Amino acid sequence: LMIAIKNTFIVSIIATVFATILGTLFAIGLYSLSKKKRQKWMLLNNVPILNADIVTGFSLMLMFRLLMPLFPNIFGLFTLVMAHLFFTIPYVILNVMPKLKETDPNLMDAALDLGVRPAKALVKVLVPAIKAGIFSGMLLALTMSIDDFVISYFNTGAGFDNLSIWIYSVIGRRNLTPSVYAFSTLLTLFALIGLLAYQLIKNKKKGTV
Repeated sequence: LMIAIKNTFIVSIIATVFATILGTLFAIGLYSLSKKKRQKWMLLNNVPILNADIVTGFSLMLMFRLLMPLFPNIFGLFTLVMAHLFFTIPYVILNVMPKLKETDPNLMDAALDLGVRPAKALVKVLVPAIKAGIFSGMLLALTMSIDDFVISYFNTGAGFDNLSIWIYSVIGRRNLTPSVYAFSTLLTLFALIGLLAYQLIKNKKKGTV
């Protein structure tokens, strides 16, 4: 159980970090496109969300199997992280995009006109303006990654099981240990405490403005 919990956090944290960074960059890139092009790309972005998990998981598994002649031991941590990235990035994009629409469209141009380099303007000007969307997208990506079973089941291997796969393998053979219920309770409490702390900090900042 402890190994499964450790694997769950390893996969979820790695996938969430990369999904947050890539999703934010993709959202900024999509926002800079024209409205028609943006709508087309957003339709493509919504495919992993609207698609059935079993179809997504099976399709990714077939894709990874094509790489097995080159990388025989590909299934495991790598495939699990890549699969989680595939379905978590769209959630980050969907959370960041509305915040981008709320910002001044000339914000980046103004920063560049004042002599700030593009990379620094992105980090120092645009990212702080959309940090609420980035944070909510990160939380949603982390939640979806920890919670996922179907896609993980099709794309794991080499005995690398996360918590959901471990629970599935245990059910039917023996009863779940109390440790599983304790971990689930702690995870829920930590998530609730984190959300409440974020809301309190947000309200405090609004009160000081």
